[in-house]
Amino acid sequence: MNINLEYVILVLPIILPLLTAALGLIFLHYPKVQIPIGMTGMGLHFLSTVALFLYVSRKGILAVTMGNWPAPFGITLVADQFSVVMVLMVGLMGLLVL
Repeated sequence: MNINLEYVILVLPIILPLLTAALGLIFLHYPKVQIPIGMTGMGLHFLSTVALFLYVSRKGILAVTMGNWPAPFGITLVADQFSVVMVLMVGLMGLLVL
């Protein structure tokens, strides 16, 4: 199985908040466990968006087709400079709110 760096760097800002939310729901009745999970998840999300920002700044627009399906059937994730800045701002605001 060949894992592409572009695929991982583009999917991480989507997957990390979902995993953090799932872990938060698992530990619903344990707020002392939820707080470090949320802070760690937001920190990792912010770091992944910084990595994506640096990658797009150096290499240009990044487009990855999920599962190598053609356009009408598959999902294509695209990261350009504007969208990466927006995701970076969301990550920063989420980190500051926690």
